[in-house]
Amino acid sequence: MNSVNIALDIFCIFISILICFYVTSCSLSNHKNRSFFFISFSNIIFTLGDLTDWCCNGLVRPWYPIALHIGQFVYYLAII
Repeated sequence: MNSVNIALDIFCIFISILICFYVTSCSLSNHKNRSFFFISFSNIIFTLGDLTDWCCNGLVRPWYPIALHIGQFVYYLAII
């Protein structure tokens, strides 16, 4: 089940990056475009934080707890 969640997170990041590129290619002078860009960018950061949880949770490596803490920090930072 972890691999499905990891694949969905990567797909979400890819789609959000495409949206960011599309919105910036149009124009960021419009308030709606700027807002949509920041929502998509926040979604990328949010999903990267979630991705660390799916990749590292429950596995034993010396650096996994550090990656989990950084990922959780990024995850909750993106919500603000």
